[in-house]
Amino acid sequence: MTSGRFDWPWAHYKVEGTGPTIDEAVIIPNTPLVEISAHLDDPHKLAGWFGATLDTEHHTLTISRAPNDLVIAAVNTELIDQARCHTLTGVTATGQLRGYVSLRTIACQVTASGSMRARIGHGTEVWTHVDLPRRTPQAVVGFLLHVVRIGHHNLRSELGT
Repeated sequence: MTSGRFDWPWAHYKVEGTGPTIDEAVIIPNTPLVEISAHLDDPHKLAGWFGATLDTEHHTLTISRAPNDLVIAAVNTELIDQARCHTLTGVTATGQLRGYVSLRTIACQVTASGSMRARIGHGTEVWTHVDLPRRTPQAVVGFLLHVVRIGHHNLRSELGT
């Protein structure tokens, strides 16, 4: 008998020959997954949290951070896994990239104010993963890593309690 194996998120399968990978997560405590997903249920809303602009007419995603702009062309987005994962594929000057923003409910330890006793609480983890093309310059990797971290910071400070 074979046993089933579930690797979360199921959407991520690393392609042979891809370049650098960005893999970051943020925990938003005391906030249920359905509440977070209401703020991320549309590709335009999702792009906004990360400071990007999605142009569905021209299939481009533009990330602007003064003085730099990064334009990802041929963008295709999809909502999968019962709306818990957004996928994005696109093309940069160095090749194709794939990205995922996934949500999952987690249990975490919380300490009540004024109490030394820990208890179990809940929260939502927002996981962002980007597979970049093999010849992606280190400056672009650093730029995207900064964008992901700022997006996570925005989500946690705005939606966390």
